[in-house]
This record gives sequence, C-alpha cells and structure tokens, in this order.
Amino acid sequence: PGGAKPRWDMDFRRNALEALTPKEREVAELVAAGYSTDNIRAHLGVKDSTVRSHIKAIFRKTDTHSRAELTRFLIGVRA
Repeated sequence: PGGAKPRWDMDFRRNALEALTPKEREVAELVAAGYSTDNIRAHLGVKDSTVRSHIKAIFRKTDTHSRAELTRFLIGVRA
C-alpha cells in the first residue's frame, strides 16, 4: 500500500490539461501534430517569442521537457 504515484498518472494528466489556457491547448495540439515553432507562429499569426512562451508554460504545467515528451503526455491522456 502507498508508494509514490507514477509520474503523469491520469489525475495529474487531466489536471495539467485543465490548467492550460485554450491557446496553450491549441499550441500543445499543434506541437503534438509535428508543427515547428515557425509553423505554429504562421498558423496563429503571432510572434515566435509568443509561441516559445506558450510552449515553455505548457512544459511547466505538464511536467514535460521536450516536444516528444509533450506528445507522449498528450497521447497518454487520449488513451
């Protein structure tokens, strides 16, 4: 009984997604779809620095550190 919860258990994943703003969710989905920062910038019509700021906030809120890790995180939520 007891013990540490696995990183990214379903409760954490759901809470992390709920903590994302609608724009952060959109950026996260674009990252998971393989869009580059430049592609996301063009798609959203914002500056590169805005995209990077969103990605940094997404990584912090989801406890991820790379685009690949974020993609795995999102896949885990959908599973």
